[in-house]
Amino acid sequence: MNDLAVGQRMPVPNAAFTIIGYDRATWHFEQFQGITGTITRLNTSATQPRLRFDLQYLDAKKRRKPLLRGTFTFRLDANYFERTRKDFKGRYDDLRLALKEPAKVKSLDLVTYAIQYEKRNGRDSGPDTLYVRLGELYNLEELNLHLSSLPALPVGFTNLKRLKKLNLGYNDLAQFPIELYQLDSLRELNLELNRLDSIPESIKQMKNLQVLNLNDNRLVRYPQAVNGLANLHELHLGNANLRTLPASISRLQNLEIIELNSFWNNPRKNRITNVDALKTLPHLRRLSLKDNPLDSLPSAVYQLKQLEELNIQYTGLDTVDLQRLPKLRKLELRYRPYLFPKPTQP
Repeated sequence: MNDLAVGQRMPVPNAAFTIIGYDRATWHFEQFQGITGTITRLNTSATQPRLRFDLQYLDAKKRRKPLLRGTFTFRLDANYFERTRKDFKGRYDDLRLALKEPAKVKSLDLVTYAIQYEKRNGRDSGPDTLYVRLGELYNLEELNLHLSSLPALPVGFTNLKRLKKLNLGYNDLAQFPIELYQLDSLRELNLELNRLDSIPESIKQMKNLQVLNLNDNRLVRYPQAVNGLANLHELHLGNANLRTLPASISRLQNLEIIELNSFWNNPRKNRITNVDALKTLPHLRRLSLKDNPLDSLPSAVYQLKQLEELNIQYTGLDTVDLQRLPKLRKLELRYRPYLFPKPTQP
């Protein structure tokens, strides 16, 4: 503000200051391009400066359009943020706000934040440079970094010792992030749609992991390393180039949910017809074989005595012997799910 002399029209752009503007769209901000014009300071007040703006911008067709024109008085209040501070109750979706009060942050969802950052800076900008400060959020329990353009985890990530739930889906990870081994509290990990072609044996160090999503990576075979996760309850292996399930999956004795979905045009789509290995999983209650080529429901499925949910959409099957699945409560067949009421208690 001190660079604006009273009564002098200052051109834009100017070496003394920068003018940036954003147009709010439905789900992102679009930055105005080619801003030009003038700014004039009209008084000497240090707390309520009065400014006249005459600014234009270039639209998508390179036509100059009016952006801001008029006179405005600004109230400069050093205590504004203290007076208007909002209690987010531990749940944040803006990294800058979260870093201002790191001790309060329990949940941080950066999906919209990441999309807006890319819109402002371009598709090739990479992740926000502020991600290197994520380690300052030492009380963080849930973190969503979906669509954050991450090729690797940011520096300092191992400081998140209380992290329980982490979403790294739709990023650019080509190697399994071994930094996660130091996060003993981690229970849920989503690595969907990255570039992983294998899972290291050392993943067994994640002894407390209960949920693992490896959908749509670049796996060429069943990742045997996941069998070392003794406490795993939920496993997602969609489009993992699977033809059968190995007998070694029996090591996952606590597994309750397994999803083996395919998508019709994916080059690594699953083509599973043999699921005999599932018979060794006594607690399995949800199974999805969506879009796998089945001539009939594998007999092994009828041996899953705890099965409550079954998805066989787009498999070619149109019938199931429900009497052989006494605990089934949800069946996804053809194009819609069928729900069965729970039996009444005597």
